[in-house]
Amino acid sequence: MQISFHSFFIVKMLSHETKKQLSSLLLELSEGERQLEIVRQILCEQPDFEPYAAFCRIDRLRRGYLTPIDIKNFLADNAIYHSEKACSAYVRRYSGLEGDFVTYTEFLKSVLPMDNPDLRTITTQRPNYEVADDEFLVYDVEYALSKVIDREVALYASVDHKKFSLANRFDYSHEAAFRTIDRYNSGRIDYDNLRA
Repeated sequence: MQISFHSFFIVKMLSHETKKQLSSLLLELSEGERQLEIVRQILCEQPDFEPYAAFCRIDRLRRGYLTPIDIKNFLADNAIYHSEKACSAYVRRYSGLEGDFVTYTEFLKSVLPMDNPDLRTITTQRPNYEVADDEFLVYDVEYALSKVIDREVALYASVDHKKFSLANRFDYSHEAAFRTIDRYNSGRIDYDNLRA
């Protein structure tokens, strides 16, 4: 008896409701990232914004990394309140192999614009300045930085919730989700099949 790969490895199709949830997740991610890019650019246009000083401002204990508690405390200093669990979504999004904290290099990914390389360069070449343990950044920078991180925490906490809900659907699998998007069987996800 001969079994072909295709008859052995059958990927179920997603139900209409699961497809709607997958679409909602992808739309929230794309819109959220678009809005994040705008606030990142606003932050980096502040002439007093220097990323390492901002990192040190949040890293009050001078450990060289940021934890969910550090993020929660920074936001609370700016009258923005998120749970430690919500702040953990931000840390998971940007942390590398460690997973429990964000290093300075990883922090840069969260605050520098993706679509404006000139602004990235200008921002990273600004001279560094000291921020004491009890100091705040200048008002415009503190405000803009808190808005960037607030949006990221809110977005990734919501996305994590939607991912969990989607993963618990009776018919969901990564393979079925991929095939639903790659409906032309090209073997990849690109702009055209994602839009469709």
